[in-house]
Amino acid sequence: MNKERIIFLILIFVVVFSSLEYASSLRKQNKILSDSIEQIMKRIAALESESTIDKIVALKAENAGLKREIKDLRSELKQGSKGSYLESGKEMKKGIETEKPTEGNQGFLLKDGVMRGK
Repeated sequence: MNKERIIFLILIFVVVFSSLEYASSLRKQNKILSDSIEQIMKRIAALESESTIDKIVALKAENAGLKREIKDLRSELKQGSKGSYLESGKEMKKGIETEKPTEGNQGFLLKDGVMRGK
């Protein structure tokens, strides 16, 4: 009976000791992770404050360039489209007039081997 108690006490001691060691290692890992997160957050804040002004300047320059490009494209569109409306309309009318009926199913659709009308 004494041996059983001693073995039982040793097992309890091992379990308690292992649990405490495991908890201690988890606390250390938690501390390391929280320190890393804190450092990363500080670095992010520093980068955001440094790059905010640079980003604003770059975005303003890009915006001005895009506005110029839009202006140029609009003027090109106005110049290029003056005569194209009449020409494209005439071409469309001519194409419609010369269109011939096509051979084939004459507008009928086949679905599952069955012909269906328009």
